[in-house]
Amino acid sequence: MLMQSTKTKIVAFLIILLSIIISTLIWKYIHFLPSEETIKNFQESVYVKNNYSHWNEILRFIFFIGLPSILYLSYLKISNNFQLTFLNYSKTSNYSQISNKQSNLRLFFFILLLFLLNLLFLKIPLQEFDSLHEGQWLTAGQNFFYYDSFWKKSFITVGWGHEFLTPILSNFIFDELSISGTRFMFPIYQFMGQLLLLMFAYQLSYYQNFSLNIKNFIFLFFALAILLLTNFNNPIFGHRDIPIILFLILIWNVLNKNLIFISLVSIGLLSSASIFWGLDKGAYLNFALLLFCIFQVINKNLKNLLIVVLSMFIGWISFYITFGHEEFLNFLSNSIWIYSNMEYIHGIIHPTPFGDEIGSSRAGKNLILILLTTFLTFFYCLSKSEKLTNNNKIILIFLFIVSIVSYKTALGRSDGPHMRGAMSWLYISLAYIFLINLGVSLEKKLIKKNYLKLLSLIVVSIIIIFISKIIFINGKVLEEKQLALISYKKHSNDYYYNENNIVNYKKLRDELEGEECINNLTYEAAIPFVLSKPTCNKFYYPWSIGGRKLQSEYIDLLKLSKSDKIIIKKNERYINNSPSKLLPIVFNYLEKNYKIHNKIDKYLILKRNM
Repeated sequence: MLMQSTKTKIVAFLIILLSIIISTLIWKYIHFLPSEETIKNFQESVYVKNNYSHWNEILRFIFFIGLPSILYLSYLKISNNFQLTFLNYSKTSNYSQISNKQSNLRLFFFILLLFLLNLLFLKIPLQEFDSLHEGQWLTAGQNFFYYDSFWKKSFITVGWGHEFLTPILSNFIFDELSISGTRFMFPIYQFMGQLLLLMFAYQLSYYQNFSLNIKNFIFLFFALAILLLTNFNNPIFGHRDIPIILFLILIWNVLNKNLIFISLVSIGLLSSASIFWGLDKGAYLNFALLLFCIFQVINKNLKNLLIVVLSMFIGWISFYITFGHEEFLNFLSNSIWIYSNMEYIHGIIHPTPFGDEIGSSRAGKNLILILLTTFLTFFYCLSKSEKLTNNNKIILIFLFIVSIVSYKTALGRSDGPHMRGAMSWLYISLAYIFLINLGVSLEKKLIKKNYLKLLSLIVVSIIIIFISKIIFINGKVLEEKQLALISYKKHSNDYYYNENNIVNYKKLRDELEGEECINNLTYEAAIPFVLSKPTCNKFYYPWSIGGRKLQSEYIDLLKLSKSDKIIIKKNERYINNSPSKLLPIVFNYLEKNYKIHNKIDKYLILKRNM
């Protein structure tokens, strides 16, 4: 019987391994063509140039992950090792009521203090001005303060929290909109994300039926993982994940019957708040929220479902009332276009795993890690393994869901940073599986307290060494003898411009001094901010517009513009694309209706024919 079981496992392993190889080989053969409408609208996009539909990315990913996963689930079923006990969480243990309710708030606040020191000694980056990316929020902020309007006057790409909240908070703190001020905000956001992740780690660590020493060790290990994933210099986790972190914290509260009503209401309100914070992460959260609602239906928790749905409705209605009818319609139009078309503007084809393309090695490693996480999640949540409690299984399922849908970021834009960042939640899932299982093993082995304290001391030492490097080497505290963040010197905007930019920007100011607003059709989205003028229309970020509809809308707004001039640049390119190629209809209109009025280095000032 034992030999038969071993043979079954070996055969199952070989079949699953073969399925992974087949999935890899079939990857490039999943190749559907873009629609005729897409080809007409986005002729210069990477996808259209390669006669490639953006749906290929999703289908390839589903097939690569799905085939081995289905076979593994089949193996669990055939081996009579499959069950769905976690679906009925109403019968799960309430760890807030069990006798082993020990926690360690002092340790939490000690680790939080270390993270805070990491922030206080952080040096805000002083690198040269990035007019393309920083222009996203600086020009949006400029438009808001001038027009007192959001989407009506600014077509945004990321979300209200990124483009508008940053300049608003920066202006509130420093009493002006500036490069220094907005750069100050992002470490604050990142620290907020770190704090929430630490709170989540605290919940996951101390709401377990382990001894206090094991809980302390698990929490410290979690804290180390969070520090490495969210470090300020090269983070994998970004501040845009804050709504998802909140969502998972609230789910854990519901599972453990802590502040159930408040948590359910907050979960519902996150539906709208997350979309306004960031369009991509908001979409991921709402997908997970939909599954949470289905989970309530399966468990016949209709009261919980009703609270969540009503809160969602109240959240969206509140935003509608707050922003007003016209702004809300502009928000919907802006957001729907971004969701529908951004792959054909920014998209980069995901490399074939382990192929010969640039990034194939990283792609292969990412997908194998996703498969590993999938198998581990299935094993601990769907098999008869008793290592995880039902609450742990449920939160692991939601961590897994968030991990899978977040990889859409890498599928939509497969460059190094996006492929790296898309793995953030997967690393948290793996850390959770490892640490809870480690806790179970340590509990069974009855390891001595002194050994656990020694292990915990080692982890704390690593955290302190990592942060000390930030304080003493990066922060140069012994030389400057002050907290870098608190003593942050707000430089003038000119400090961040190179000498050539300073000269050119002065000439542009002189040339456009009499203009009420700026028409800017360069990738330097921050030019209106640099010239201290709002934009004449909402399309201030050319890299995120395209297609006939938006180009026609741009031309209509150009005809109504209060300025007869428009700025373009000679031979401008970014990621192998130029505005003239991405916006052929607009540039054809400019060629017929405008003439060169002035040249300032690479800038051309065009003036409307009279």
